[in-house]
Amino acid sequence: MSAEFQNINLTYLEQMTEGDRALERDMLNVLVKELQTEIPKMRGLQAAARWKELAEVSHRLKTSLNYAGNAPLSRVNADIEGIASQGSGMERLPALLAELERAIPAIVAELQAAIGRLPGKG
Repeated sequence: MSAEFQNINLTYLEQMTEGDRALERDMLNVLVKELQTEIPKMRGLQAAARWKELAEVSHRLKTSLNYAGNAPLSRVNADIEGIASQGSGMERLPALLAELERAIPAIVAELQAAIGRLPGKG
């Protein structure tokens, strides 16, 4: 299924679920929900200068982005986590968060398409 998409690569997720389509569906649903809620939360934390919390949310998002298989976005998220944790390079945060925000709709759409292609309930 992974080769059919431009913004995601589900190979890692498929390996981790070992062919369990129900588990794969559950994990994809969690990914969609998490990406739709955590990215806006990160922007709010950045605006409020709550760096420790921003680093924590970014750290939690790391696993989700790995499952979604978007390496460039994983690197952007790692940069966000590093900047928020270390307190240097803060001027880069708005652009990095904007990059996440721009990419997430296409990733979510492809994750939802992948869910739709799995057998069983949505």
